Amino acid sequence: MPGFNVTPISVLDQIKSNLADRYSSGFPVLKELLQNADDSGAQTICCDFQPGWPKAPNPLLRGPGLLVINDGEFRVEDQRGITSFGGSGKTTDTAAIGKFGFGQKSVFHLCDAFIIHPEGTEAKASSVVNPFVGVEIDDNVSEGWEHLTQADLGFLS
Repeated sequence: MPGFNVTPISVLDQIKSNLADRYSSGFPVLKELLQNADDSGAQTICCDFQPGWPKAPNPLLRGPGLLVINDGEFRVEDQRGITSFGGSGKTTDTAAIGKFGFGQKSVFHLCDAFIIHPEGTEAKASSVVNPFVGVEIDDNVSEGWEHLTQADLGFLS
């Protein structure tokens, strides 16, 4: 039996469809980020608009953005869930609000890609969640977003 053929463009189409179907009534980004913090057991969450760091090596950090920090637990399975479409590390957690793997993707209302930078948790690897990787279009600037240097992470710490 053949497996599914998942192309980068099909993931983008699914993101567009989910944003239109599930989040059509306004921009529930803040609600989703608060739910993620609650699911992780966070006691504190901080949201801050950043104008960007012009000297950052990664282009994503040079422009304006939303910096969201919480003190909840961030597990390896959470990182796997965030970096996969429709997957969640919370599927077996009956108390979790966000167990369907779509909530974090609501941030795509505001951005094309985002950075995960866990500190002091089980999951250690920082990464860029970039659904444009492998999308074959002319002048795809997103390929330069994938690499995070120590200098980039210094801006986020």
